[in-house]
Amino acid sequence: MLLRFLPVFLLLAWSALFCSCAKVGPAGANGSAYTNGVIAGHVRLYDQYGYEVMGYRNRAKLSLSGGTALSPDTNGYFSYAGLATGYYNIIATDSLYATTYINNFQFLLDTLYLEIRMSQIPTFSPTAIYAARDSANHIDSITVAFDTDYRQRNCILFVWNADTVSSAISEYTVALVQPITAAGNSLATFSVTAQSLYDLGYSSGSKVYFAAYGYVVNDCSAYTDHATGKIVYNAVSATHLVDSAIVP
Repeated sequence: MLLRFLPVFLLLAWSALFCSCAKVGPAGANGSAYTNGVIAGHVRLYDQYGYEVMGYRNRAKLSLSGGTALSPDTNGYFSYAGLATGYYNIIATDSLYATTYINNFQFLLDTLYLEIRMSQIPTFSPTAIYAARDSANHIDSITVAFDTDYRQRNCILFVWNADTVSSAISEYTVALVQPITAAGNSLATFSVTAQSLYDLGYSSGSKVYFAAYGYVVNDCSAYTDHATGKIVYNAVSATHLVDSAIVP
């Protein structure tokens, strides 16, 4: 009789043993409250020529999801403790560096490490802009001049359909980047074809505007705006120049 029930007994014993050894998932992994987390990392700074700056990291101001601003230590280290599971963003600001935004990242539990890189706002600005046109005032190319500097630099050109064109995401269609020549007059030249403008939605005979800025090398601060999908370029010169032409 005992042998008859032995398989059932063994099955129940195995189930009890398995349940007693099963691991319980950590709080927060399924959306429940988890309040002992840490978001930590380092701030790294880069100058307008793309080289890392080792000092002054403690001048940066960090704000986690709109909370009280804190500064990293002299090595750039920062830490936020006592955090719950959820989605966060970090804004990093400095008067000499472009605002950097790490948006809508997920934190689950334990410690999440982040590296925040910031590019210097360029101190060089365009001195002249010229839209080359044919006899019908149709655009062919854009040339932007800068003061001479033999180090590597960039120019960024924003294209828009109004004279308010700028680096603001609401005032440009596309951004184009070209290196500035190191010799001679320090020029950046952009080839603008009719087809490229058609592809951007500009029709023949319409007017197109161009805004030129000095632009950092190896931009670390650019980020995507989730609402529009456009890139936010904050590491650009404080001043810019605008010119316009007719689409062929």
